[in-house]
Amino acid sequence: TFRSNLNLASCSIAQAMYARAGCRDGGEAAPDARRELLAAAECQEPASFRRVEDIYRDRTTYYETMRANVRAEFLDCVAESRRSSLMRFSGQGSGDTFIVVEPVDVAGLTAHEKQEMMTDKQSAFEGLKDNVVMASGLGCNGKLFWITSCEVQDARIASGSTSMTLRVELKGFAAEKYSSLEQQQLLILQVLLFAGDFASRYRAATEVLLEGAGTPELEQALLNPRKCIEGTYRGGTRKSVAARLHTKVMPINDDQLAAIHALK
Repeated sequence: TFRSNLNLASCSIAQAMYARAGCRDGGEAAPDARRELLAAAECQEPASFRRVEDIYRDRTTYYETMRANVRAEFLDCVAESRRSSLMRFSGQGSGDTFIVVEPVDVAGLTAHEKQEMMTDKQSAFEGLKDNVVMASGLGCNGKLFWITSCEVQDARIASGSTSMTLRVELKGFAAEKYSSLEQQQLLILQVLLFAGDFASRYRAATEVLLEGAGTPELEQALLNPRKCIEGTYRGGTRKSVAARLHTKVMPINDDQLAAIHALK
């Protein structure tokens, strides 16, 4: 919907602000934001969505609503994934990393089919960064972890073998400050969802609320989409418009310059 698109746009304001400030982690969500979401999901906090209005009179209410709804969306998705997760695997912490040794049955497959199966398995594990997983094991039933690092070791298929193994090394943290995946004993992990987008939007709404938007004209349009607000590009000659662009950072062609010139 139009308003949900504005929610994403408000987060884009924050991401632009981080870029101008020289965010050291490249826009990755701060650990405290991720732990806050993990803690809420682990205690199974109900997903409570706020009504989204067409017009907001103050920025605080707008960003608080966006933040609350990102949190609720995350909680709702985690609750659903607890019941229908498709990927499970086991592993054990070594102190420095969490080691997964995944057996793969390749009996009856051709060499090409074996390679395809291994490629699919490797791709599945390589995509685990910024996923939330739920643990089952001694003292850890239902505990959630946020995967921060995933390294898949190269696996080779021995000639004539009917099975092989894939070694994966993971790192991650829990809601508690000093609890990490690497410190755990033997666990079964259930992949719930990719959560990087939730954390990014959650932090964006939080920090723009506290620090202010870097583009106030755009923020006014977010709060009241019906209000006609003159933009920062107010016409002029092609040369004067081009002078305001940072083409060394992002080059543009003549068609793109013409489109910008038309913004009035």
